[in-house]
Amino acid sequence: RGPPGPWRAEMAPGEDMRNLRLLLLYSFFASSSRSIWAGDILSAYVFLLTGSDSAVGVITGVRGVAQLALSPVMGWLADVRRRDTILRFGAAVGLACAVVSAWSVHTNHLPGLFASMLAAGCYFAVTGPAVDALFA
Repeated sequence: RGPPGPWRAEMAPGEDMRNLRLLLLYSFFASSSRSIWAGDILSAYVFLLTGSDSAVGVITGVRGVAQLALSPVMGWLADVRRRDTILRFGAAVGLACAVVSAWSVHTNHLPGLFASMLAAGCYFAVTGPAVDALFA
């Protein structure tokens, strides 16, 4: 059932298992979507759209740079602030990313795709440390 702790008294019976199931479900879907963004599908789409290897590198690189820049700050915030608040903010960033991504792909809009990959890097930087801390 887990080690006793001060958080245990604040939770209703069974709530910790419900949260764990939701966290595992979230992790499954986040990893599935990440395989599209970080994998060959995005690279092939950008190459077909532009015909440029440089555009592929810029689009895929901006996500990684944003995540690398924000992850240490968000990891610190996950330690000193409420994780549920951070995860709610991350959900809003993720939703914005999904909307901009869908619009960009639908309209073949390269600057929009650039913005959505920037938002995706921010999303993973915001949610990653908080989710990992919950698993720990």
